[in-house]
Amino acid sequence: MIKNKLKDLLNKGVIFEDINSVYISDESDIEASVKISPMIVIKGKSTIKSGTTIGPFSHIEDSYIGPNCNVLSSTIFNSVLEEDNTIGPYGYLRNKTKIAKNAKLGSHCEINDTSVGENSKCKHFSYFGHAKIGKNVNIGAGTITCNYDGKQKHSTIIEDDAFIGSNSLLIAPLLISRGAYTGAGTVVIKDIEAYNKIVGVPGKVIKKVNP
Repeated sequence: MIKNKLKDLLNKGVIFEDINSVYISDESDIEASVKISPMIVIKGKSTIKSGTTIGPFSHIEDSYIGPNCNVLSSTIFNSVLEEDNTIGPYGYLRNKTKIAKNAKLGSHCEINDTSVGENSKCKHFSYFGHAKIGKNVNIGAGTITCNYDGKQKHSTIIEDDAFIGSNSLLIAPLLISRGAYTGAGTVVIKDIEAYNKIVGVPGKVIKKVNP
């Protein structure tokens, strides 16, 4: 039997591929033209705006998903996607994470209590916790914010237009200034000034990057 909430959403114009395989809480608010794939759980006071697609096996709880987003087999708790975002497959967002317009988070990205700026992207296998990421930042595969020192957690700030090379380890507390660049495999233990390029273990400045 289809519960009344799902009937109401169907009549409203929400698009279901298989309405019998979906759970949606009574407190949730889903707009017309949202596409809901099979095997979806939407719990708590979640909002999903028009034009968004929720892909199979996604779990969304107490979160806001803005218009024209694409959530691919991902888990989102207590977080905000503003607009035109792509998450997943197998993304994990939690604890007041906020993703700004047109940011992209790809396969196996875990984001905890972090803001990601407009047009920034992290396409593969990374972890960011207690971080603030600016606009137009490119984050390479395997990047990790090392934010827990065994006693307390620290924050990482990455300013606009920075480029973080694959497998970079960012040892918080840390400021990576505007336009800075880390080479693949760099271990960053000190703040990086604007437009500096660093490489190595630990990372050392090798040159300035042209703005």
